Amino acid sequence: AFLNRDLRDASGNTSLFRELWIQEVSNPNVAKTVTDGARLDQAVLNARIARLSDKSEREVYAEPFDTGTRMYCALDMSSERHQPLAYPVSHGTFVTATALDRYEREGGAHADLALFGVALPTSVTQDTSGSSLGSYLLSALRQTMLWADDMAHCGTAPPLVINFSYGFAAGPKDGTDALNRVIQKMIDGRNAAGRETVLVVPMGNSFYDRGVATITLDPGEERAFDWVLPPDDRTPSFLEILSEATAGSEDFELVLTAPYGDAPVERVALNGDLLGKARVLLKEDQMVGMISEWPMEATHKGAGQRRAVIAMAPTRSDNARGADAGRWGIRLVNTSKAPVTLHATVQRDDAPGTYPVIGRQSYLAAADSYDTEGNLVLVDATFTAGATLTHRRTNSIFANNQSTHVLAIGAAMGESGAQEPYALFGPSPYASAGPRWGLRLGPTRSALADRSRAFPGIYRAGTYSGAHQALSGSSVAAPQMAGYLASHPERIATITAADASDKTSDAPALPDLRRLRFTPW
Repeated sequence: AFLNRDLRDASGNTSLFRELWIQEVSNPNVAKTVTDGARLDQAVLNARIARLSDKSEREVYAEPFDTGTRMYCALDMSSERHQPLAYPVSHGTFVTATALDRYEREGGAHADLALFGVALPTSVTQDTSGSSLGSYLLSALRQTMLWADDMAHCGTAPPLVINFSYGFAAGPKDGTDALNRVIQKMIDGRNAAGRETVLVVPMGNSFYDRGVATITLDPGEERAFDWVLPPDDRTPSFLEILSEATAGSEDFELVLTAPYGDAPVERVALNGDLLGKARVLLKEDQMVGMISEWPMEATHKGAGQRRAVIAMAPTRSDNARGADAGRWGIRLVNTSKAPVTLHATVQRDDAPGTYPVIGRQSYLAAADSYDTEGNLVLVDATFTAGATLTHRRTNSIFANNQSTHVLAIGAAMGESGAQEPYALFGPSPYASAGPRWGLRLGPTRSALADRSRAFPGIYRAGTYSGAHQALSGSSVAAPQMAGYLASHPERIATITAADASDKTSDAPALPDLRRLRFTPW
């Protein structure tokens, strides 16, 4: 919401954005655009602000931009695409306003700030599997770095603080996936060249989602649990199973059983034979799922991994046969000659907070993780020892990036309803736990995401000027650190060094994996 008063300077006539890239548009051969979108500079945005003298923000948003190949409206109710500006709160607006609020509270001046923004395409934001994010995210990072370099000219580049308030639950939790590796190379490359850069990401909000199972099997041993697909889910569901990176003990067998069925639907050996292939799951001659094995590079421990992905069709589909809702049985068998540790992680499936709810989150269930009344068995805020389900490794995949200049920020809860000043009471109930790669503990730092149990969330700018809405989660904690570092760039080296040295034993206590890292403010 680039017209919002909170995103303008004190006069109200000038946008704080130097550049805004809307990736939704595609016209690469026209001036003022980039390959996958329309680039709106400060002059264009200021011209739109000037039109507010006799029109409402909603009317100005509905006026088309001439991008050269087609007209683009920030708010187009005739379009079938998601319209974030039609909602009382916009995630991007909220996050940007939160970062600016912290920057201003720390004494930062608008004259010293160069603000750049990138809006991901709607389809990418709604794709919670993450499969379509890579190219858009890397392009956004690269363009932001180019903007920062343009400011330097022949002098010293100013410190660059990038906030990316988005994340995924599944994936290798050691930073070895391809996207994290490229991000690490980009961030570390700039820092090595003397252009100080830090990327701030949310730690995650999946502590209670029942999305992670960790089991250790001796040779020939097996363990079973269920993957529950809820009814009326209009989006695909994904379960990822990775073997621990231990040389010689990564092979295993996966047995999948359909709800209400006794006979296995599929039995797959994960030993490398399925790489580059897929095992299709059929029902009534229609595909309802697929099992595949993805290649893995060597991890930081120097050993390989097996990575199996089960993709299931929506349980509700208007055009095709959907997957059956209910408990899908998962049985894992160690087929190697040494003990193997397996991690099963459910990918995020519910819609982002400011988007229409079309997905319903799938989850894991295991008899040894519940009591006789069906409640999760908890001991000292964790599952009982030896239970299949675990709260560990519930952090977002981006929190595992191996760059020391990628900071993961956790959500914290306040002691009372007051926002400022406040005392952090403890992690927000949903705040994800580590350990992160290299046996780092929990988040780099924590910031207020919930005022108290009675007053969840924090209030910042709504979509339109003068409106305020509440949002919670580590996505609203991360921009507070971004705003702080933008106003105190001299603190970047101290915080990144402390995060890099923060390591522990192989079996840290779970409270340490979510412990508060108090921010200096």
